[in-house]
Amino acid sequence: MAKPPDILARGPFTTNQITIRWDPQPRPISSSAGDYIEERWDRYCAEARHHNRMLYNGLVAELRTVEVRNNRLELSLSPTDYKTFVVTCMRDRAWFLANAPEAISPALGNSILLTMDQQAILGVRSQAVAAYPGRVHLFGGVLDAPEVAGQSLDTGFLLRHLYQELHEELQITPEHFLALPRVLTVLRDDFLGQPELAWYAPLKGPIDTLLGSLNTEEHDQYALLDLAQPVEAYSVELTPVARKMLELQRGIGQA
Repeated sequence: MAKPPDILARGPFTTNQITIRWDPQPRPISSSAGDYIEERWDRYCAEARHHNRMLYNGLVAELRTVEVRNNRLELSLSPTDYKTFVVTCMRDRAWFLANAPEAISPALGNSILLTMDQQAILGVRSQAVAAYPGRVHLFGGVLDAPEVAGQSLDTGFLLRHLYQELHEELQITPEHFLALPRVLTVLRDDFLGQPELAWYAPLKGPIDTLLGSLNTEEHDQYALLDLAQPVEAYSVELTPVARKMLELQRGIGQA
């Protein structure tokens, strides 16, 4: 079994309890580290094409720091790109820890555990994705870099990104929620080296209507899990983040 994720902050937190500081300057990367990133990225893209998998670059948000103060979640973010995250965190972290630790860029995941009628709704990741193919995971994705010029920004962009991901993956809109999503935790997957901003929220039914438009580019199918069962009883293979979120959600439901 994979190592459980590290808990960086534990909620729940409403959007009004989240503060974000945005540094528009990406972390500096030396020319030697940059050359290494480019060489390895080209290799990984070639491998992905050979195996009919998806690997795309784009601007994303890196998590610099996370703190909880006075019942508020404080996030410090800056820009990076998916290429740098994949090479420095997911694939070649050992090399960067030994040679260029300042270049490691942990992009922030932004995902949600959806529930309905005591069931958790998760996706079975496609065999074409770069990380955890075939494993059951939360819906969502890596947080896009916000297009802002100032030093601070509203937390609404976190929810907008989350809603955009859900619309792309499931055709779900904000009107399908029974309550506004809340952040349950910030945790870090040790295998990927990725921090995850993990939300949870209940949906309205009926479930067949909601799950009839699954985007099969990212998910082969969806998984419905009984929240009354212990996580160990599930017959599916969960990602470490999904496992921890289900454990935390059970604690919320029993409180």
